[in-house]
Amino acid sequence: QSTWGTKDMGDWKSMSIEDKKALYRESFCRTFAEYMSDKGTWKEVTAYFLASVSVAIWIVIFMRWWVYNPLPKTFNQEHVDHGMYKQLYMGFNRVTGIGSKFDFDNKKWKE
Repeated sequence: QSTWGTKDMGDWKSMSIEDKKALYRESFCRTFAEYMSDKGTWKEVTAYFLASVSVAIWIVIFMRWWVYNPLPKTFNQEHVDHGMYKQLYMGFNRVTGIGSKFDFDNKKWKE
């Protein structure tokens, strides 16, 4: 410590306001108002968050365009319907399943 170390041992009432402020600055470096003030860290956090979201979106776009294969033909609605009708006519779950809701004579779903 400097000469302020000897002054803080003395009488504080005899010190001037500037000396008290200088002594406080040497001890604590910041006032309470400076400590509680907004430092703008929310802007940095928001920037990092938005940057990470944009990187994630670009990764998803890259994966869809260059990594994933196209969907197989079995995902088409026509193929799914054909498979369901095949199961109906083969007799799967004719009593309690979806076969019980299909009219085989009229080839329509029961109302």
